[in-house]
Amino acid sequence: MIRAILLTLLSITALALTDVERAELIAKNLMTNPGGERVTQGWANVGGTFTHTTTAAQVASGNAALNFDADASGDALDYTPVAIPQGAYKNVGVARCYFKGASAITHKFQVHDGTNILAEDDVTSSTDKFTATSLYFSFPNSGSVGLSIVAQADEAATYIDDCYIGLASGAGMSEVSQAELYTYATQAFTSASCSYSGGSDTLASFGADTDCAGFSADIGKGEAPATKILGWKYATLPPGRYKVTFAFPSNHDTNGGKCAFRINDGTDSKGATSIRYAATSDFIPTVTSAVFEYSTAQSDLTFELFYLEPDAGNCLVSLDAAYREASIIVEKLPTSSQTAFNFDNTSAFWTGYHDTDCSWSTTSSTYTDLSDDASCTFTERFNRNMGTVTTFGASQPGIVFTPPRAGVYEVCANVALYNSTNANFAAIQLLDGDNNELDEKPYNGSNNRIVYQKTCGFLTADGVSSHTAKIRLSNLTSGGTAYINRTVQGDTITWTIKSMEQSHPAPVINNSVTSNGDGPFRIESAYIDNGAGAACSSNPCTVSQETGDWLGVADRDGTGDYGLNLQPGIFSSAPNCITTSTQARIVTIGSADTSSIELQSFNTSAGGADAAFYIMCMGPR
Repeated sequence: MIRAILLTLLSITALALTDVERAELIAKNLMTNPGGERVTQGWANVGGTFTHTTTAAQVASGNAALNFDADASGDALDYTPVAIPQGAYKNVGVARCYFKGASAITHKFQVHDGTNILAEDDVTSSTDKFTATSLYFSFPNSGSVGLSIVAQADEAATYIDDCYIGLASGAGMSEVSQAELYTYATQAFTSASCSYSGGSDTLASFGADTDCAGFSADIGKGEAPATKILGWKYATLPPGRYKVTFAFPSNHDTNGGKCAFRINDGTDSKGATSIRYAATSDFIPTVTSAVFEYSTAQSDLTFELFYLEPDAGNCLVSLDAAYREASIIVEKLPTSSQTAFNFDNTSAFWTGYHDTDCSWSTTSSTYTDLSDDASCTFTERFNRNMGTVTTFGASQPGIVFTPPRAGVYEVCANVALYNSTNANFAAIQLLDGDNNELDEKPYNGSNNRIVYQKTCGFLTADGVSSHTAKIRLSNLTSGGTAYINRTVQGDTITWTIKSMEQSHPAPVINNSVTSNGDGPFRIESAYIDNGAGAACSSNPCTVSQETGDWLGVADRDGTGDYGLNLQPGIFSSAPNCITTSTQARIVTIGSADTSSIELQSFNTSAGGADAAFYIMCMGPR
């Protein structure tokens, strides 16, 4: 049983988040309960029935979702408005939820400021999958924003999960962690007498048991304490956030006994696992976890399992049989400043068309604006994060759109073009809303023979505001009538809008270094002295100012003769290293490979002499 628990824990990705944390991982979500992981917190219904569901088929992700069953038109499910952060003022936001229905339903999905609806769209759910409905809007420059799901009739239940309110830039892109499995240590059965026991009614250490083997590291850093306690020790621990998990078999020497378990770091006791044992024969596979965060480097720190027995008798951790083992897992989790990367731009693409019933013409020899065609139909084909796109004017050959963010956008129009007179021209000009020319395409051909001319240009959006792309037409002094028209089949004009800043090469990871090499590259440094800033003149030397934990023991093998041992897996091939002494010494690199570095230190007379020095090594990971 214990081994099964250990395998389960190790199969979890290094980013060991709770379901609540995982539900909120969508970039900078202003909602604290986006999908029911915190039951119904923040949500309230007006009419209908509203519940929290954990039924697997009704949950998009995590362990929970929301269930809203409207009884009549106007029934609503609301999320309490949340304060708008100053950084979002006047920027483009997006509100999004995933919906699935017990049967097909239609509701209104709204984002509002508590008084005014900022954006609204229909929600049409599917019965066999969760589908997203998104609303793009401009954040007000003060106040708050909330969500509403408003029924249009008495309809079947709909399940709601993974909602989001926040900036449109980066929405839906998860932040990727640099979580690290720091230590995995185990203590296996070695003696039938190995049993940790204690009966304190206040939190206390189990103490040492010399009959036990003590922990040993299978993976990672640190060491077993000198005494055989239920703990793991680090001589130094870099600043950061650490999740510590103990897994072990526990029991009690009294029927009906109770035990509580915590993890102690020498200062604080955290975590919460409490068990009541029906009988002394009950051996319960037990797991307790806690998260510790340190803003500065720690020294001589031990994570130890503590217990509390509130009544009578003794709490036991018995490793006295072959199938009973204990383990410690320490994971270094990223803080908010150590997030690996976050895409600043989501994809933004739109396509639509002016249909066959659209027609414009001119006999002008210069490019001219065209009149509205009252019979013209304008249709959207596909929209990904581009908001609302409309025809220019009432029904002129152009489009109006509000980009989701500042940047460069390519606008293309594939235009059905001809001239009524043989060998005469029909020419188009693509312009922005300020009549700046973006592109020009002439066509010269046989009369009434329609061809498609594609014209493209680039619009620069300095901010989130309305932008126009439109077409002018001319016969270029050739005579005849120039037409934009497709009289039989096909679109008169097909439009596309595409963000030119949405392609993402391999991300550059914070806290890493790029190079022209084929793989990831790393730089590490440290200071070697006697522990007081003076030359290292005895064995071992002191390692300080170390980036992480890349060096093991620093040996002094003789006067001016040093050997540095590298932790396993730091460099995949021999690194290149440089040294600088803080004294009148010259420190040279004798040899270096993936496991050790040999150095010699000389005085200005070329004689061997002890030194204190900095070392920096660079190489492939």
